[in-house]
Amino acid sequence: MIEFVLNEPSLLLLSSQESSGPPEADSSPAISSLIVLILSIVVVGKGSRPYRNGSVWQISFIQMKPRMDTAYLNYIATGDWKREQEALKKDGQIISYKVLTTEGHSSTDWNIMLMTEYKDMATMEANETKADNLAQTVTGNDEKQMQGGVCNS
Repeated sequence: MIEFVLNEPSLLLLSSQESSGPPEADSSPAISSLIVLILSIVVVGKGSRPYRNGSVWQISFIQMKPRMDTAYLNYIATGDWKREQEALKKDGQIISYKVLTTEGHSSTDWNIMLMTEYKDMATMEANETKADNLAQTVTGNDEKQMQGGVCNS
């Protein structure tokens, strides 16, 4: 963005030049046109944005171990993650959530993407403590959540 400041030394120099004629004759049409042009650029430049603030996505990329995809997807579909997302949605903290799967092409690729949509960044940040408290209500305290993540197979 280009911003012009009217207090630049060059503009001050132009306005402080001495003239032999009356003060009215000192302002030339070129200087007046320049000032009008600068003011209109500042007003137009600050008045319009070609974008709008929209929703914010929190995305987790998960790499499942081989042959664990069915177990993990069942856990997501029926377990704590979905219950937590539904509780957040019912409470109005999130707009939506999604689970995307893909086939990994190397041993380092992710194959599940968990996505949670918030209204905007301010809403997401303002509700962090509230969301943590709701998660503890839905899924239990931190110790219980860690026990739920251990696979005994």
